Amino acid sequence: MTIREAANEIDPLLDGERELARFGAALFSRVGLSFHKSHSRWAEKLLGEGEATRLPDLLRECGVLGGEPPVVQADELSHLLQCLSDQENESPAHEECGLVWTIPSALSIGGKSYQNALSEVIRSATRRVILVAPYLEREGIGMLEGVLLGAVARGVEIDILAHDTEDLGSLSSLALEELRRSVQETQGGRLSVYSANTESFLLHSKIAVADDTHGVVGSANLTGNALEKNLELGVEIGPRNVKALTSKIDHLLSSRLSQIVYTVPSEEG
Repeated sequence: MTIREAANEIDPLLDGERELARFGAALFSRVGLSFHKSHSRWAEKLLGEGEATRLPDLLRECGVLGGEPPVVQADELSHLLQCLSDQENESPAHEECGLVWTIPSALSIGGKSYQNALSEVIRSATRRVILVAPYLEREGIGMLEGVLLGAVARGVEIDILAHDTEDLGSLSSLALEELRRSVQETQGGRLSVYSANTESFLLHSKIAVADDTHGVVGSANLTGNALEKNLELGVEIGPRNVKALTSKIDHLLSSRLSQIVYTVPSEEG
């Protein structure tokens, strides 16, 4: 792994110049000293627990850590931080965002519809789609079912996180049942459904992202009213924000704040 490639992995995890400065200062304090997994605990608040645990391996792969025991190399570290600084300056802190809407029929306002924007995200995926919404209904999922099944047929993995999907009688569970059956019969990718642990926190985000390239965040749940009748607003986001957002969602999905309900086709199958 090159230092530039390592910078590409680290950059989306750091939120702005202040976090980059903290990251660099902590590493420079150990120049010439050994660096093991126990020395990366300070990075948990910056990178997340999983990425902080992986940091020593990443630094070793790109040459910032060298020797045995591994020691922080000043020149290589300087190169890494320069790459991160260049990316921070090249990439705007806030990417250009396009607005998407659900607009009541009584209002005659133009613009891209929320439903079309979500469909574009799903159609653009080649590897993975993540959908996060507190509430799901049959009508809302039905509006996206065709593009979701098309993604599965292309080999795309779909992760959905919502409230109450573990309850077979809930609206969320019932909303996904037809999709679950169809995915079971479709060769290619897979569907994994997660439930938020409502005893610990309230899931309120509404997110759709594809791969590391394209996404929509906004106010709309995956319900018929939200995608057709309400006044809802969302923004399209690009690679920099999608990468950072995906990393945060992955930490949530692997934490105690959520639980996997099912995957189809099952790994056994």
